[in-house]
Amino acid sequence: MFRAFLARSILRNADLEGARLRKVNLQDADMRGANLQNTDLRGANLKGADLREVELMNADLTGAQLQNANLGMAIFQNADLSEVNLQNADMRCANLIGAENLSFETLAKVKTLYNAQLDAIIKEQIARELTHLLEEPETLWVESNARKKCP
Repeated sequence: MFRAFLARSILRNADLEGARLRKVNLQDADMRGANLQNTDLRGANLKGADLREVELMNADLTGAQLQNANLGMAIFQNADLSEVNLQNADMRCANLIGAENLSFETLAKVKTLYNAQLDAIIKEQIARELTHLLEEPETLWVESNARKKCP
């Protein structure tokens, strides 16, 4: 799929492993629990999308727009995050260990990294310079029917 318009779509628990979703508009989509492993999301518009518990292992998110997205408990192992925009993204309890091309500057723009799993070097830098990102946020979002809980 190239440049498809899927804004506000409900794709909960969808199995999209290996899909080519380049430059797709998924703005405000509900994709909770979706399998996006090995997916090509280069240049995708995921602004405001609900991506809690999404599996993004080995996904290519180069240039993806994830402003205001909810990425709680998402798994980004080996995902390419080159030039991704994470401004104001909620990344509590996300697993970012092994994410590729993820910079301190990119993470500095997120809303929260509370209980997120990070590579040691980036976590130390955030703990020194942006401690507020690691603090427990005031707002809750985990629903009673979530598969996992963010501690």
